[in-house]
Amino acid sequence: MMRGWYKWIIYVVPSSYSLRSLAVSQVGICENGEGNGCHQLEGLANYTGNVADWAQKEFEFNPENRYKYMLVLIGMWVILQTCIYLTLKYVSHLKR
Repeated sequence: MMRGWYKWIIYVVPSSYSLRSLAVSQVGICENGEGNGCHQLEGLANYTGNVADWAQKEFEFNPENRYKYMLVLIGMWVILQTCIYLTLKYVSHLKR
């Protein structure tokens, strides 16, 4: 279990958003009985339901947030590329 004061790491690390995006796109969506998330979950004691409901309940992978996750990843990529550009433009490691 993660300590409470480490929770900020989840919001800073891009891999948490990419994991959520991947999980939601693969098993988090069950609309009209169609999709990978609609299969009944077997092998878990005390749980009867489909994969999408289990992923939402256990890991908080909500399909409503899939576009938010994507926008955060794109925003982080843009910030990283901007920092790389500014570093290459203004920082010189040549000895004069």
